[in-house]
Amino acid sequence: MSVLSQLAHRSRSKAAFSNRGDRTQDSRRTQEVCRRGRRKRGRTDDTQRTAKNPQKLKDRGFTLKLDTNGFESRMLEECLPYLDYVALDVKTSLQKYMSLGAKDTTELARTIEILKMGKIDYEFRTTVVPGLVDTQDIHAISELVKGAGTWALQQFVPGDTLDKRMDTVKPFPPETLNKCADTLKSYAERIVVRT
Repeated sequence: MSVLSQLAHRSRSKAAFSNRGDRTQDSRRTQEVCRRGRRKRGRTDDTQRTAKNPQKLKDRGFTLKLDTNGFESRMLEECLPYLDYVALDVKTSLQKYMSLGAKDTTELARTIEILKMGKIDYEFRTTVVPGLVDTQDIHAISELVKGAGTWALQQFVPGDTLDKRMDTVKPFPPETLNKCADTLKSYAERIVVRT
């Protein structure tokens, strides 16, 4: 993709594509995204921005990607006609989502099913964080995403985390992720390991 527009921040807002708000401000944001994208085209693979009016970006030749936590399935359905790719973070098993502060995982499960219908290119991705994602969780997630196109297992990298306690967590060795991926091949067309 030449230029990506990240709408993840807006996926948490119920007014991402509403007609409310300052149209002049919206127009300025879209123009800025386009200007930066034109300037960076050929020098970088992606530019991450929030866009309220994705059709303007599409009309200018941009490809649009949505990175999402999956908890706004109606928003996803509204955005689908404009998107070229969706990356959905499946953080852990549904049971452990409650420890992350989720009150209900119905929307996440619905988003997963919407994407598995194959109307758009997508990937599910799980960052394998020790203590948050263990072998049992991986197998629970695999049942949830069964039939997926692409599922990426990503290496946790301590450092710039929101929860400073996570800065000292030692990641699993890459071999552990590779072994795990080998056992999951029947759950997705393509398993990717990112270390």
